[in-house]
Amino acid sequence: KKYNKRDNEIVVIPHGAFSHYDINVKGESNPPIAKYNFLFFGRVTEYKGIDILLEAYAMLSKERDDVSLRIIGEGDFSPYRHLLANCKNCVVDNRYVGDDEVHSFFSMNNTITVIPYTSATQSGVIPIAMREQSLIINTRISGLLEQTQNGALSLCCDVSAEALYEQMLYAIDHYSDCKTKVCDAKRYIDSLSWDKLANDLSAHFCRMLN
Repeated sequence: KKYNKRDNEIVVIPHGAFSHYDINVKGESNPPIAKYNFLFFGRVTEYKGIDILLEAYAMLSKERDDVSLRIIGEGDFSPYRHLLANCKNCVVDNRYVGDDEVHSFFSMNNTITVIPYTSATQSGVIPIAMREQSLIINTRISGLLEQTQNGALSLCCDVSAEALYEQMLYAIDHYSDCKTKVCDAKRYIDSLSWDKLANDLSAHFCRMLN
């Protein structure tokens, strides 16, 4: 609308799969802390909703003894550290993570990747989680919904601790039922090889030139 473009002048190319994390693997998967292991992965920045995540997980861990939370990534964690007091089985690894370590976090047994962002265009974490067959919980932010096909490939919630808590609880109570979403997400991300996406872009340019 802004640039007065017609539909045939626009090409939408999804975020491709991060296959190189499978190639550059060091060591085994991390041992599970509990039966169900929630994971936040990526740089620690304000818009990523870590405060919402910790508040939601605190509610969950008061009720359940079979859950854990890992927060893995570099950044200033000091604004959130006081929230850890109410979180059982919570591990914070506040550092840069090399490519050869990424696989080990997502492939831990019963890993549920949580993306509680308050704003975002898209997330590079979603393709990794899909490829590693980790169930995804994400907030209803337009860029995240686009990546998960409006929630068909993930569990979605509003941007609030209460809403996130409810989806985290649903994820563990219906973990087996959510396997369908996980399998569909794996098939989807496997279809987004960089060769295919590059061909899509090249084909678009060819159509424009013709």
